Order: sequence, then C-alpha cells, then structure tokens
Amino acid sequence: MSRVAITAEQRRFGEAIAATVRAARIDAGLTVRDLSKVTGLSIDTLRTLEAGRVASPGFALICAVVDALGADLTAFARQVRTAASGGDRANESKRSSSPRTRTRRTRPARGNERPE
Repeated sequence: MSRVAITAEQRRFGEAIAATVRAARIDAGLTVRDLSKVTGLSIDTLRTLEAGRVASPGFALICAVVDALGADLTAFARQVRTAASGGDRANESKRSSSPRTRTRRTRPARGNERPE
C-alpha cells in the first residue's frame, strides 16, 4: 500500500485538530482511555488523532469525539480553523476558553449500558 502525499495545509489542519482535541479532552478532565470508553473508538485511534498523524479525519470521527467531550461543533471548528491559520489561542479564548459550551453528559461505553 502506498502513502499519499499530503499538502502543507492538510498537515496544518491535522496538527490543529490534534491540539484542539487534546486541549478539550484535558479541559474535560478525561484520559485517552476515558474518551475511548465514551466514544467507542480505540485508544490507538485517539492517540493517532491527538498526535496529529491524521491529516484529514472523517467527519463521523470528529463528531464522536466532539460529542463525547460535550463540546459545540461550531466552536470546535472555529478553534481548529484559527489554529490552522496560525492564529494564537489567546485571541480565540477571549470568545471561548474551550469548545465546550454545553454541560458535559456522561454516557456508558457501548455495550455497558446499565438497566434502569
């Protein structure tokens, strides 16, 4: 299998997504393992994402992570765009300190639902 070359812009966006996901996860007080349990994604997938080794993650993957963090997708996208364009996070934080604007809800990992 051959690797596809990525552009500098794709690399910047991958790094910006990584930094934004990592910051939001830490702000939420979650470990990668915790986030894995909530999203149903593997720890390897999340580590690869947070390391910036995914230049163009799928929309479903981003939505799963953003939803699990209780974040607002629009605010998350704004932070990624600002970071990718070289904007500093300090300016972005004046509007929102993190993409989290909703109350975080916890959900059991898939298959571990508790009967009520």
